[in-house]
Amino acid sequence: MVSLLEKLHISSETAHISDEKPVLKSKIEAYLNEFDVLLFSGAVSKGKFDFLPEVLNELGVEKLFHRVAQRPGKPFWFGISDALGLSEQNVYQSVDNGTEKKNQKKTVVFAFPGNPISTFVNCLAYFYPWYYKSVGVQQQEENAILAEDVIFKPSLTFFLQVKLAYRFGHLIATPITGNGSGDLASLVHADAFIQLPSAQTEFKKGEVFKIIRYRN
Repeated sequence: MVSLLEKLHISSETAHISDEKPVLKSKIEAYLNEFDVLLFSGAVSKGKFDFLPEVLNELGVEKLFHRVAQRPGKPFWFGISDALGLSEQNVYQSVDNGTEKKNQKKTVVFAFPGNPISTFVNCLAYFYPWYYKSVGVQQQEENAILAEDVIFKPSLTFFLQVKLAYRFGHLIATPITGNGSGDLASLVHADAFIQLPSAQTEFKKGEVFKIIRYRN
């Protein structure tokens, strides 16, 4: 995540918090009062020590959603802490516009699943667009042609790692075989994620889909 933030020229501070609920609560309470944005990796799923959603709720962070119909990165949690009691309407306007009224302290919270590929793709797919919109930068959507047939049967959006290449002026995306969302090293062999929609289970060679590029 630090490297992804550096690409946006965002300085960040990092901390490793133990999976103990009182420690989590104490640390996060302090962070909510200090920072405008918090990004977490881990402790948001259904494991024995995944206390983060519970702790955020107890600290008054409004959950806007938890879990997204996608793979990898399904347990993603997103919410907003409003320290001075913003109305719900102003909260949503503030997030949408990337602005906030003077003296209103809010913290936007992105809590990603802990597996590295899940954190990586969710940071690109959700934090990056939020940040660009917040600073008034227009993102250009990019598409690529699938180089091979792909079958993915779960009714989920599939972020598939791909290698990119230009052929006869067209951008081609070739799937890369990894070992699941814990396989951080597989990122070295790919350039982007191609976003395959949940409405399909078979994706044919030659079809065009949106990509999220992380390597030029």
